[in-house]
Amino acid sequence: MKKLLVSIAALAALGLSSVASAEMVLNRGGGDNPGSLDPHQISGTWESDIARDQFMGLYTEAADGSIIPGAALSHTVSDDGLTYTFKLREHNWSDGTPVTAGDFEFAFKRILDPATAADYAYLMHIIAGGADFNGGEGSVDAVGVKAIDDMTLEVKLASPAPYFIAQTTHNTAYPVPKHVVEKFGGDWARPENIVVNGAFKVDDWVIGEKLTVKKNPMFYDAGNVALDAVNYFPIKEETAELNLYREGGLDVTYNMPADIIDEIKAEFGDEVMITPYGGTYYYTFNATSEPFNNVDIRRALSMTIDRDFITTVVNTSGIVPAYSFVPTSLPGYQAQNPSWASKSYDERVAMAKDLLAGAGYGADNPLKIQLRYNTNEGHKNIALAVSDMWAKLGVEVELFNTDARTHYDDLQKQDFQVGRAGWIWDYPDAENLLALMASGKSYNYGQYSNAEFDALLEASYTQSGQERIETMQKAEAIAMEEAALAPIYYYNSKHLVASYVNGYVANGDDRHPSRWISISE
Repeated sequence: MKKLLVSIAALAALGLSSVASAEMVLNRGGGDNPGSLDPHQISGTWESDIARDQFMGLYTEAADGSIIPGAALSHTVSDDGLTYTFKLREHNWSDGTPVTAGDFEFAFKRILDPATAADYAYLMHIIAGGADFNGGEGSVDAVGVKAIDDMTLEVKLASPAPYFIAQTTHNTAYPVPKHVVEKFGGDWARPENIVVNGAFKVDDWVIGEKLTVKKNPMFYDAGNVALDAVNYFPIKEETAELNLYREGGLDVTYNMPADIIDEIKAEFGDEVMITPYGGTYYYTFNATSEPFNNVDIRRALSMTIDRDFITTVVNTSGIVPAYSFVPTSLPGYQAQNPSWASKSYDERVAMAKDLLAGAGYGADNPLKIQLRYNTNEGHKNIALAVSDMWAKLGVEVELFNTDARTHYDDLQKQDFQVGRAGWIWDYPDAENLLALMASGKSYNYGQYSNAEFDALLEASYTQSGQERIETMQKAEAIAMEEAALAPIYYYNSKHLVASYVNGYVANGDDRHPSRWISISE
């Protein structure tokens, strides 16, 4: 007999009382379908939400986003800041096999293996030998990760990285079960094969409809996990998600329509949760092809985006205009706005017309652009607004939208002219965003390249303190002046959270592990 998964809230909505056998189930908006359940093969925040439920890194997040011990009980750092030694807690994979330091060594080397083709592997280049191995020039034996014994892991870094412990909470640093990966190869992360060490494990996945994870009884802290199951609904359209929430089909939304935030606040009051967090919404230019390899074209397009209009009329959710890529919320870091940012909008339009004319574009030869975005009402509204702004320059814009996975695949392949993108920091450090403009990086979608920028960013890896911050600021100033990309606004997170949901705590990283959540009757 198939067991019915039903939330207590849903029973109440139907006028039924909960019974002892009813499971406590959370229904969450999932944003989109995950591209994979393999933590080394994902890149989106919607995918990392599921990975965070299924896997636990050396360190992990508390409900408020603070960093707490995970698979590691503690760690020590050598005096030179290069060697980290982790003591692991005794705990098991979901199949009962002990999690060992060998699993972490295997996982760290696996994501760096060029055969894995993990787009996010560059985050692990901080490990000694990691960049060379990942680039196909070094040996796996030279990668600075070693299981000293089953409960002791040693990691040697290429240079000091004060953010490294925070980085261990990211999915790139999650362990994977060596014995399962070696048995099933590329199929190891299929629902019928996957083995996890987190609080939940996938139980059922109907692509396009719902992904269900159920509590993992082998999780070391399972006794303190309240939820029995979590349903992730891959709803891309924010209005559809809002309507499902209204109907009681969701307990938490992934997002909400930005253009009717005031109406939503009036309707739902304290159930609206809006929090600033570390990320930037931007447009990327394909610098590998004409005309976007011309810095004047990129500058003209960036300076005619009216960010004030977008953040006050198109999106009224309290977002802040962005002229620099690193969010202004990062403590101790000064925004590096381009020189034109302080000018009036009319002045900027006049400057942009001159730049386009100098590049040979005008009424007799209009610049024609295809602007791509992943399917979403908010993205569409911004694209429409920007199209109108660029029309003031005589630019003809074709809008083109696809699902998120196809969209980002095309960006990775440089199969675009101008594309919508967004980045949420993986850890609160400017380097995590600046690396997206470094030559050859996989998430440098437009493949912008500047030798001076690269040299400054590289120098920052061997620096510390204020010297390091100032070096990164100099690097960003170059990229912003050259319109390496066009920042539009800094993100905030927007969720509807039902009043009966407990443990869904606002935090700057917008991470909400289901492990800490419960539902009240």
